[in-house]
Amino acid sequence: MRLSGKTDLADPAADPRFPFTPSGSLEIGNLGRNTGREAGFVNLNLQFRAEAYNAQNRVNFREPRSLNINDANYGLINAAAPARQMQMGLRLSF
Repeated sequence: MRLSGKTDLADPAADPRFPFTPSGSLEIGNLGRNTGREAGFVNLNLQFRAEAYNAQNRVNFREPRSLNINDANYGLINAAAPARQMQMGLRLSF
C-alpha cells in the first residue's frame, strides 16, 4: 500500500523493490545470517581529546632550598614547576 507516493512503513513488503516476499505464516525461515546487509556500509568513529596542565600558566614555585635558619640559602626559592603543557590526541576507529 502506498500513501502519497511513499512506501507505507507498516508494510514494507508492499514496495515492489522489497527483496524478499513474505511467506504468509509467521514461521522461522531458512534465510542466512546477514543476508539483508546493504553494500557499502562503513562505520567510522572519530574521537578528539585535549588535556591541559597549568592551563592558566600561573607560576608554581617549588619548596624552599633550605629550612635551616643558619644557612645562607634559608628560604630561597630558585625553582618553579614546568610552564603550561598541553597535549591533544585523535583516535580513529573503523
